[in-house]
Amino acid sequence: MAKRKITVDEIKDAAEYVEKESVVLERSDYLSTGSTMLNLALTNKWNCGFLPSHYYHLVGSSSSGKTFLSGTCFAESTLNEKYKNYKLIYCNSEDGCLMDMSALFGAKTAARIKAPAYDEDGNPMFATTVESFYYSLSDAMSDGTPCVFVLDSIDALTSDADDSKFEEAKDAFKKGKEAKGSYGMVRAKQNSEKLRKVMADLTRTGSILIIISQTRDNVGAMGYGPQSTFAGGKSLLFYATCQIWSKPIGNIKKTVDGNDLIIGKKIELAVKKNRITGYEHTVNTSIYPSYGIADLPSVIDYLLESNHWKKEGRSVVAPEFDFKGLEDTLIAKLESENREDELRMIAETVWNSLLDRATPKWKKRYE
Repeated sequence: MAKRKITVDEIKDAAEYVEKESVVLERSDYLSTGSTMLNLALTNKWNCGFLPSHYYHLVGSSSSGKTFLSGTCFAESTLNEKYKNYKLIYCNSEDGCLMDMSALFGAKTAARIKAPAYDEDGNPMFATTVESFYYSLSDAMSDGTPCVFVLDSIDALTSDADDSKFEEAKDAFKKGKEAKGSYGMVRAKQNSEKLRKVMADLTRTGSILIIISQTRDNVGAMGYGPQSTFAGGKSLLFYATCQIWSKPIGNIKKTVDGNDLIIGKKIELAVKKNRITGYEHTVNTSIYPSYGIADLPSVIDYLLESNHWKKEGRSVVAPEFDFKGLEDTLIAKLESENREDELRMIAETVWNSLLDRATPKWKKRYE
């Protein structure tokens, strides 16, 4: 039987179909960050944060909510049906996370969070070197099962070569000699080589990688340029789909029986690289150690700051909910009526309306 020749038009139609299918994503394909404002900064959508098959770089100073954000994305994985079969792996290399995951993110989430590996006695094993981190990440994706993998943080890792050089320097010191050469750049080289290799595995499995870095003072800034930087080399930024910087901008206080207590922190989240939309936005949220990310208050603050809502004295005026009263009362009303998402959708509408109005309406050069 003679084979039918495929026409050029059929090839074009097939290619066009594949191209359309490859770029059309449903909202549920994204993993929410747990912060409406950060979702908007990343994707212009209230419930869309991280894209599968991509790597994200989270840079921040101490007590800026980095670990809370990573834990929240694990909790969002439990809520999202598309992520129910994902492995949730937390590489706690700093060994600094002592929070009660179950209390903050739910028992189901806590039960799903695993270490990269366990020893014979069932104790968790975390990466201590850059090499062991990439090997454990590769192992996590080796069976084809997607994962959400968080490294907290890359600053806690040395490298095999650095460890060897340290021992050499120590031995030379004991002998009263000077060690040859220097160390410290090996991690940047390892990141450059190995991060490039794991990107293909992220794509193949649909996994999400989040690498946390601590901010460092940029001693070479000399009064100009960025005053903060991060260790580990430029590849951490180069391969990132988005880079997010977090920093505390103030304390949240409450007076109880005459005592001023610090019960949370206000956090600034700056998206400094964004391959999803191209926009670089800065937003604010709040984090309470006893609660986690206070999402609704940050959305209400945004609607007030954007002048969509008004305040009369201490009262918030929210016409969409036929409400005038205290912020806490509004939050209680929305939660009791299960209307939290309505608030978030209003924020998205306002966000995109302002963005649209700010965008030049020039004639398209290319159609």
